[in-house]
Amino acid sequence: YQAADTVAFEGKYLRTDIGKRALAALEGYSPELAASIREKEDKTDHYEDILGTYLVNLSTRRISEADSREAAKLLKIIGDFERVADHAVNLLKTAKEIDEKRIQFSGAASEELRVLLGALKEILSVTTRAFAQGDLSMAARVEPLEQVIDGLVADIKSNHIARLQRGHCTIEMGFILSDLLTNCERVSDHCSNIAVAQIETALNAYEGTVLYVSHDRYFINKTATRILELTHQQFVNYIGNYDYYLEKKELLTPASSTESSVKTEQPSAQKLDWKQQKEYAQQYIQQTFL
Repeated sequence: YQAADTVAFEGKYLRTDIGKRALAALEGYSPELAASIREKEDKTDHYEDILGTYLVNLSTRRISEADSREAAKLLKIIGDFERVADHAVNLLKTAKEIDEKRIQFSGAASEELRVLLGALKEILSVTTRAFAQGDLSMAARVEPLEQVIDGLVADIKSNHIARLQRGHCTIEMGFILSDLLTNCERVSDHCSNIAVAQIETALNAYEGTVLYVSHDRYFINKTATRILELTHQQFVNYIGNYDYYLEKKELLTPASSTESSVKTEQPSAQKLDWKQQKEYAQQYIQQTFL
């Protein structure tokens, strides 16, 4: 419990200080702000080191299965929190370069970045609140936000290429924009890792039955004990995880038109679920930031 509380504090620390300040540096760089971010990153490294050592030592002792799962989850999560801090420092470097070179993005690019940074602030806030409060419903909001951020990044890259072709921006600005977008995307990815680890541990510890829909094969593999596939208006029951499902599906599906039909139907169901998640997150972003 003490380790969990400390990790929760570290997450809150990152959200309110490092993550928020790094994004603020992109909007207005100052040496004082830069110094504070580097100081916080050093302290975050210190937390990650002592917590990691403690959890590894704890895992060598006789502890309950529940405690063992919790220790493994915390060990994974502190690594993601620490990586968020690293990317915050990378964003700081980009902010410094923008300030020193007096770089100004076009009006369209500035607006796109405003939306992206707003979404990034939101995913940091939701992720750390979900972890600190142990709120699984809030943790479930992270993945759709992460996918929206991926979409925003892809759109900004495409729009930048179009502006470059029209001569509205330079290749140098493209390098800076690429670094900025890469680190924003990585922060989002680590937020997703934290939320997934939280949900995964809770599902594995739950003794009842949970029916869920997911596109994440790794997550399904770690949590599912049974997979129901809807095909030809019937459910096919696979008693195992995703690897088991793939193995048995290959054995049970003949190389015929039936196989072609299944392959045609299955992605449409996945895309529908995927579309619903993205629509929810996109609506949330639009209502909050646009």
